[in-house]
Amino acid sequence: MTTPTRASTGGSATVDRIVRHASADRLLHWIMAACVLTLLGTAFLPIVGVKFEWVTIHWITGLVLGVAVLLHFVRVLMRGTWGTMWIGRAGYACAAAKSGAAAATTASSN
Repeated sequence: MTTPTRASTGGSATVDRIVRHASADRLLHWIMAACVLTLLGTAFLPIVGVKFEWVTIHWITGLVLGVAVLLHFVRVLMRGTWGTMWIGRAGYACAAAKSGAAAATTASSN
């Protein structure tokens, strides 16, 4: 989900939780992260002298990463949330305001 929504955890005492990303989005991102780390390992470990059968692992992981990226792309296009992934003027203004506030806080504490 692109906009934060509140979810109740259930039970007798209800606790509000903000859900920022759907479970499918989290799963896809974790799969992509694992693929990238695996690709880095299978690319650089043989260079530093670690001997193992890396070629099959490397190309299968590359295929899995490609499928995960395509699925993520399709999910974004289906939801129509492409614009929420880009930084606009408001994002830059917010970042500038926060960095200015952080610099002012640091300067006043010295």
